[in-house]
Amino acid sequence: MKRYRLCLVAALILGWAFQTPAANKYDVKSGIITFETVMRVGKTAIKTQKILYFDDFGAKECEETYSQGRLGSVLICDGKNRISLAPAKKKAVKEGPCDRGIGTRIDINDMGTEKEIQAGVVKKMPSMTVAGQTCEVIQVTKKNGEVDVYGGWNRVLVYLKTGSKVVATEIKAIKIEANAAVPKEKFEIPAGYTRP
Repeated sequence: MKRYRLCLVAALILGWAFQTPAANKYDVKSGIITFETVMRVGKTAIKTQKILYFDDFGAKECEETYSQGRLGSVLICDGKNRISLAPAKKKAVKEGPCDRGIGTRIDINDMGTEKEIQAGVVKKMPSMTVAGQTCEVIQVTKKNGEVDVYGGWNRVLVYLKTGSKVVATEIKAIKIEANAAVPKEKFEIPAGYTRP
């Protein structure tokens, strides 16, 4: 359970790492993206599934995280507030303003300074196909020499591969639904939850 929490915290940090607020976070109005995540810690592989729902070009987002087929946590950005839901406890916690949303925006200018881009520390790579969609690929070389690879579709993160001596993570979209009709309830606290 500690590993699962560690993985969740790491994923949240990555979600915030490279974002800056933009007029439209994404280049597509709405979507539903299903991800598979594999985090390797030594010889142990931790697998989870996430579903990202977004609308209004990313102003509203909901991310559901599943482990072993069970809903473990939900993060909501209702356009103003970031809210964490604990389904097992039927509890909602307001985490503060939702200026960066939930999912990660992929734009080379958000991921490095002009100097880092010119030096090749942050650079575009050949495009790749993820879940049937052509994606922009950006590689970031960290100060310790480790390399992270990000894949973006319409500025939405759909692929991430990170590696270190301790933890290696791969997040990959397995299904992308563009301009999907996302129910407005996905961005609201469900009935029966303790309200913040």
